[in-house]
Amino acid sequence: MVLCIAIYLLLGFVHLPKELSKLVLRNDISAGTDLKAYCQPEPMKSGGGGDDTFTGWCRPLAEVGMERYSKLFADNLLDKNDIIHLDHELLSSIGIRIAKHRLLILKSIRSYMGHKGLENHNLHAQHTAAETLIKEKLLLDGLNESSLWLWIQEMRPLCKRSVLIDNGYLKVKAPKQGSQLILNEHLSSKGSTILFEAKVVLWAALYGDSDVNVSFTRVHRELLCITVPQNKATAFDFFREVTEVQSSGTWRDGEETNHDVSAPNRLLQVEYGEVESHLLGDATLISLHLINLLQVNELILYARILGVHQSTLSNVLLSPKISDYPR
Repeated sequence: MVLCIAIYLLLGFVHLPKELSKLVLRNDISAGTDLKAYCQPEPMKSGGGGDDTFTGWCRPLAEVGMERYSKLFADNLLDKNDIIHLDHELLSSIGIRIAKHRLLILKSIRSYMGHKGLENHNLHAQHTAAETLIKEKLLLDGLNESSLWLWIQEMRPLCKRSVLIDNGYLKVKAPKQGSQLILNEHLSSKGSTILFEAKVVLWAALYGDSDVNVSFTRVHRELLCITVPQNKATAFDFFREVTEVQSSGTWRDGEETNHDVSAPNRLLQVEYGEVESHLLGDATLISLHLINLLQVNELILYARILGVHQSTLSNVLLSPKISDYPR
């Protein structure tokens, strides 16, 4: 069939249909090739908008000779808002079976994202939407130390995957712990509810004040540090005033089942005010357990809270009065 098509083309009798022409892709692009002339994909838009900053999958894929797969991305309705979620599992699911090809694609896409600033743009939009929902919930219900204590007592028994499954929060078909993100389709309606509540409580513990109907008497500073796989960091898209650092994992599992060595991670750090009873720290850890079990889905989500003695985020000085110094 290919030979016949070539003969027809040479003779000028027929033109390739548009759909078929997209499948005839070269794999021998050499250095210096004019990709603009080679790749002429239709502009890829998202949400019906007219943003043409992302011009299709062909160009970034052609950079590493993987343009043959561009039609798979289009056929699966993937657009520029999806590229921050790309990982080996997703690429494999759409038909890219060769691991080396997936590595090349991920490298090219990440480089493209950095060049265009798409990752920051998408995360900002997600953050704004997520934070708005949280604020609306807090303005409606409010939160103080008494109601927070009751929430902790209610949620603490649920911080175990088997309990969430047995009680109908998490579906049995949910991805195995330590694999991909858990999606809404893997949660029951009440599972989605407590996941959202966990995020509301965590946001309130870190950022809540009287402007959003949150009442905590914060007396000293703490630093929350979370290490999360880079492709799962969107689970915390509601964070603000957060320091984000990209890093590579160095942890090795003693049971040889879940190594973290060289895995791309993101370190999130948030400084917040704690109450005298350290109730916010307890609520933070309970929230993180639930967010991990119902979305992030790591065997272990690394998080710790450190005391902050002094910080430029506070103007409180710890040195004694001059009259207290010995003379």
